[in-house]
Amino acid sequence: MSGVRPAFYGIYVTAMTPRNALDPQVMTATTMHAQPSLSALLLGSGVSTGAGIPTGWGVVRELVRRVAAAANPENDEAPQQAYDDPESWLADHGDG
Repeated sequence: MSGVRPAFYGIYVTAMTPRNALDPQVMTATTMHAQPSLSALLLGSGVSTGAGIPTGWGVVRELVRRVAAAANPENDEAPQQAYDDPESWLADHGDG
């Protein structure tokens, strides 16, 4: 199999596989410009917060609060302190 090398997950890619010369964002913009009837809706991760779904940071804060409550059940203030500043709590109590 001359010119073929194994890639990730056992997929074989030929040495002649073309590479995209443009950034994916540039390709998307170019495609949309070339097709004026094409529409796209770009949403960020915070779009669902109005529906009560927490952001990624909100999930981290809640998980750290729960871990702090389980790790120190006799301290009633520990969960709130961990929720208010999860980075400091993880630096002081985390294993990593």
